[in-house]
Amino acid sequence: MTWVVWRQHRAELFGMAMLLAAIAVFVAGTGIPMRGFEGGLACLSVHAAPSCPGQGDFERAFGWLTGIVGWFNVIPLAIGVFIGGPLLGREIERGTHRLVWTQSVTRARWIGVKLALVCMLAISVGAAIAGLMTWWRQPFDLIESPFSGAGFDMEGLMPAAYVLFALALGAAAGAITRKVLPAMALTLPAFLAIRLPVEFWLRPHYLAPLTAVVRGSGGGAPAGAWVIDNGLIDSAGNPVYASQATQLCGNPLTGSLPRSADACLSAHGIMERVVYQPLDRFWTFQFIEAGIYAALSLALLAFTVYWVRRRIR
Repeated sequence: MTWVVWRQHRAELFGMAMLLAAIAVFVAGTGIPMRGFEGGLACLSVHAAPSCPGQGDFERAFGWLTGIVGWFNVIPLAIGVFIGGPLLGREIERGTHRLVWTQSVTRARWIGVKLALVCMLAISVGAAIAGLMTWWRQPFDLIESPFSGAGFDMEGLMPAAYVLFALALGAAAGAITRKVLPAMALTLPAFLAIRLPVEFWLRPHYLAPLTAVVRGSGGGAPAGAWVIDNGLIDSAGNPVYASQATQLCGNPLTGSLPRSADACLSAHGIMERVVYQPLDRFWTFQFIEAGIYAALSLALLAFTVYWVRRRIR
């Protein structure tokens, strides 16, 4: 049975191998030049020597690559749609599952082996992506928070968690709809309906954020922290809008507030309030979010097994 499943899905296996190869070429082709840029990683840390070029030089040279990497977030969704959706939907739609069940293969063994092997493959792909992207993003993690951008989504535990969830979601959709195209169409919005609220609504509040109040403007959060909210306040804690601060300490004609305005703002009792998650919570947040997706994946896989055993004929 195991050999049959691998043979059935050899095209998907080849496709994911090619995908990993393409990502590896991109990572090596851009990551090596980043590490050799005018002093390497040592010049990007907060303790860089004065002789090092500014971080702005690095961002101007390589910052555009983060826009490309941002699209890598589509990979788990694509795996769920194009591999998870047809995983059961194709066989049930064509009726080939009945042939397997007449060959002394029980429903439980058929669905169990099929889901186990494909999920193992998906987790391996996600882990490989995480390893490649963790190495590639190291320079950017030195100059910005790894919470930000594609850092949290493409490093650590999350790629494997996203891929597993998308695949489990596609498999469940295929079992319910019993057809390929409806299963693929259902997987897309269902994945986004979970993925986006978790990222933008739940993630900032896994743990209560910290708050710092500093004189003037700028700073407040430690290096590498994820700044969730910031703004100017007066001594009573009321918000001070940028236009008000500019009228007091900036140039109203240009609408700018120069860095030298900090002393002026402080003299008027204006401070900056920064709400943030510290860098040392990165792995705690990773385990929390990966646990959410792992629980959802297990629930979907259990539902799929139940549905195939009890509802599919």
